[in-house]
Amino acid sequence: MNPTDVQNYTVVRVADEVIIDLLEKACGMTLDQVKDVDFADVQGVKIPFAGIHSLIQTKQSIRPKDVIDRSFLEEKLEQSENKKS
Repeated sequence: MNPTDVQNYTVVRVADEVIIDLLEKACGMTLDQVKDVDFADVQGVKIPFAGIHSLIQTKQSIRPKDVIDRSFLEEKLEQSENKKS
């Protein structure tokens, strides 16, 4: 992988122990525009990713996989909010 691959391609798929798709933008949204950035520590590397509200925004299409993902994320968000109440 080259340092500019994410800028030059719509999706860069990294396949190792797990498969990860790297995107510069999702539904026109860049990481700089994400209001709810979360982080995961993977073997000592801090990895930023969009929080659930932003993930839902990136799934606003009619593509069948996005509809399924959006429904799943909205259900998780509702469950999380119900636990807080």
